[in-house]
Amino acid sequence: MGSLDGKIILVTGARSRGLARRRPQALSQAGATLVLTARDGERLAEVERSIAAAGGTVWSQAVRRGPISRRVAALVGETGWAAWAAGRR
Repeated sequence: MGSLDGKIILVTGARSRGLARRRPQALSQAGATLVLTARDGERLAEVERSIAAAGGTVWSQAVRRGPISRRVAALVGETGWAAWAAGRR
């Protein structure tokens, strides 16, 4: 994976096992700042701790099931970041 320095990446469904754990770790190692969401707050916290312990920059929030546009809207409201989401509303 190339350098992702300065990029902010939203990862939905970040959990503590399998690809859902490995993908955020790889993105972080490539230099990305991560915004993670998942329904399982405990597993999400495990992923966040793992990335932070390895020196990554990460922000996470457990969310209820729902369209991604609502998740992104909530994150934008809390962080002030600009974002765009396509799909069901």
